[in-house]
Amino acid sequence: MSNRKLSLTTIVVAREDLLSSNLSDEELVMMDIDRGYYYGLENVAKAIWDVLGQPQSILSICNKIVEEYDADPQMVKEDTIKFVGEMLDEKLIVIYEEKKSA
Repeated sequence: MSNRKLSLTTIVVAREDLLSSNLSDEELVMMDIDRGYYYGLENVAKAIWDVLGQPQSILSICNKIVEEYDADPQMVKEDTIKFVGEMLDEKLIVIYEEKKSA
């Protein structure tokens, strides 16, 4: 897992230099040319990836998944933070900024 502590306010965005292609509405493949790795995403993972073209807070991603899949909010938060951490470790996404508390 990434050394960085992720929270629901962490804002992440996909790296712009990754190549990706939709195989279907529920499947996507992408390639990191620099590292020579390719990845396949399906279902919820693809839905998360689809919103990362623009900076998104992890909470915003979770809300979209809960709404789209009518899923348990707490489970979605836990699973999304874990998945975002994995994508950070694989250098597929970057931390954009941290929202400042009011």
